[in-house]
Amino acid sequence: MSENPTFPNGAKSQYYFDSKPAYLDSFNPFIQIPKNGGIEIYGIILHQIKYEIIDNLLMGPCDRSLYDTVSLFINDKYYFKLTPDAYVLDIGMGDKCFIPFLYNNDDYWVLGEPFFRNFYSVFDAQKGVIGLAPSLHAPHASITKGQLPADKLPT
Repeated sequence: MSENPTFPNGAKSQYYFDSKPAYLDSFNPFIQIPKNGGIEIYGIILHQIKYEIIDNLLMGPCDRSLYDTVSLFINDKYYFKLTPDAYVLDIGMGDKCFIPFLYNNDDYWVLGEPFFRNFYSVFDAQKGVIGLAPSLHAPHASITKGQLPADKLPT
């Protein structure tokens, strides 16, 4: 977040692209980005970050102040906020940290462990309903009601 946000929810920028299905997968170590729009999303998330691929993992600096908060707009109603603490992960490689975003070969999101680390989930298989709430262990995670951003994701 910036000191002078330009949007009511505190974001510096907001973009949208055509709605894509999302799957929750608590065993997946990544947040997988749909193949259509993935390059643009990477460019926005990593716009000023010097990153590299090490052992097929996206790695960047461990200084979380270099990264922006990412909010995912879900069900055309709610923003789920992921701060850099949620997605800049120290895995013991010195000054390099794991950034768990990955292109998906398919055109849908997969919200994996970095998402679940921030949101408590309740599954009701009989009703086919999933409930989500910010985790007590992720004090900066939040869910806020919002509107679709006005700016289409640049391609």
